[in-house]
Amino acid sequence: MNGTAVKVEYRPSPAIARFFRTLSGEDLKQLDNAGAQYAAAKTRAWLKDLGTTRHATAQKLGATPTQIVERTRKGVKVADVGGAQCVVIPHPLFRRAFRDVTIAPVTASALAIPVHRLAYGRSPRTIAELFLLKADGKAFLAKSEGKRPKKTVLYYLLHRGRIEQAKDETLLPSENTLALSARAGVSRFLTSLFLSQPKGKP
Repeated sequence: MNGTAVKVEYRPSPAIARFFRTLSGEDLKQLDNAGAQYAAAKTRAWLKDLGTTRHATAQKLGATPTQIVERTRKGVKVADVGGAQCVVIPHPLFRRAFRDVTIAPVTASALAIPVHRLAYGRSPRTIAELFLLKADGKAFLAKSEGKRPKKTVLYYLLHRGRIEQAKDETLLPSENTLALSARAGVSRFLTSLFLSQPKGKP
């Protein structure tokens, strides 16, 4: 899965747990889904706020933000993963909320790290006339720009190796926050279930 799946768990009280055991398989499935839908809504709200603040790299380069967080927010959904109702965040970036992440080149020999505003959020393959430039023991992808005289502009730093990114729990709501949201969804579902029962039925 090219994304991040979050399994939302909450612990009902003993009385509620006993009631759960009386529900049909279909009711239990709907109950789990109701909780996950509330957790997904909380996740979307969290990402909406996050998207207004996480632009440090773009600001440093004077570039336009890529809006990755906002696009990801719109794709957050609930899905059945291994029999569990999970909140799915459609971008691997958010795995950092749970663990350290290592970034390494897959097909290329080096990572291309943007150092120019026009390179931010773009693949080197989308920029014409780049050439390899070595300076001060480092390798760059650069481009000649301007006229008489032309100047050499650095677009990417080529990094041979891996980049370690530390775990960042602030990328997503906390486990407790998601559990509380799921409980609210479950409570609403149970209320509707009680109200739909014929009078006199326990």
